[in-house]
Amino acid sequence: MLIAVIKSGGAGTLTSITDPAGNSWVTDASAFASGPGIYIAHTQVLNAYGSTAHLTLNWSASINNNGMITMEFSGLPSSGFVVDRAGTNSSTTTNTSSVCALSASTTRPADLIITGVAIGGGTSETITSPAGYTRQDTSSITADMDVGYQIASSTGTFNNSWSWTAGAAYAAATVAYLPSSALPNTGRGQFFHFMKV
Repeated sequence: MLIAVIKSGGAGTLTSITDPAGNSWVTDASAFASGPGIYIAHTQVLNAYGSTAHLTLNWSASINNNGMITMEFSGLPSSGFVVDRAGTNSSTTTNTSSVCALSASTTRPADLIITGVAIGGGTSETITSPAGYTRQDTSSITADMDVGYQIASSTGTFNNSWSWTAGAAYAAATVAYLPSSALPNTGRGQFFHFMKV
């Protein structure tokens, strides 16, 4: 399964993802703060990608200062319902921290937890990610976005605390993905691909 974490700036919101192999993308969580926006989406890969394939992000209006990370994971359901819980948090006022929790406790102890934050203002930030997550370095894409993942060892709401150096509006999202019943304790990332879109 591929999971994408997408950051936007400006007035546009993500309307769809065009996939060159015909795989269908579903947005699992989104948050928008009149500037920074963040989206977590997934596709269950039924059709293989070519070596030069790329995704097209479609927006409702003009955007700027945006970026995307795609991650491939195994050990997740190949069809059907895959999201256990999701949660978002955002603010249009000046902040240097955010807590983004799931809407309710997860139902399985081995969920894959994806969390991300998008920070507004177009300012280069030094971002501190939540404890316990494998951070995905986004510095080559944009200095005001960060993403992390973990394989949970217990159920919970995962109160993910982000912090950054320059006060700004923010949007944060967290999604818990169910493990495959056949592979309840797997789901490590196989590769990480960074894109500027």
